[in-house]
Amino acid sequence: QSYNITDVAKSRRIAEKVLFNKWNNIYTQNQSLIEFWNLDKNGIFSNIDKNRDKLRDLGLKKYFNLLNVQEDRRTGLIQVNIEMESPNLAAEIANFIGAEIQSYIQKQNTSKATKEKLFIKDRLTVVRAELEQVENNLKEFKKRNRSYDVSPELFMIFSQKLRETEAKQQVYVTLQQQIELARINEVRQTP
Repeated sequence: QSYNITDVAKSRRIAEKVLFNKWNNIYTQNQSLIEFWNLDKNGIFSNIDKNRDKLRDLGLKKYFNLLNVQEDRRTGLIQVNIEMESPNLAAEIANFIGAEIQSYIQKQNTSKATKEKLFIKDRLTVVRAELEQVENNLKEFKKRNRSYDVSPELFMIFSQKLRETEAKQQVYVTLQQQIELARINEVRQTP
């Protein structure tokens, strides 16, 4: 994996989703954290459209002060804690963050599987062309040198061309197997 889960959990992308999501909590229904914390009621921010960036930054600052994410390196378990006035809201937000992390990991794995499959497909095309070339070289050599098995030098050249052809065939077969495994992996990683 090429990402740190705690960094994903603390990312601005997830933070903004948490901040502007409409939450159900014990006080009121369907409020963003901006509304829950009454940040939008402040006189300076009465023109929300004009000051949305300031409002967002203020909300993010408060959010990051309340958020604590830790990873147990031994078990790989990620613990997400958010201190809120409402325990129900805190649980709802922590579960939301967990779902966002899972979604991110799923997308990353799917993307990686797709890239791997495309790489193998490209290699398969190149190796197929190389294989055809060495097979044609072997065929032409045998046509031009029908008695290659009598001459030690010609037999050595034939053996070399044969080994080269067999090696390319093996690479081609391996890539065909890998492309099938990559297809299976891609389907497995798709949500």
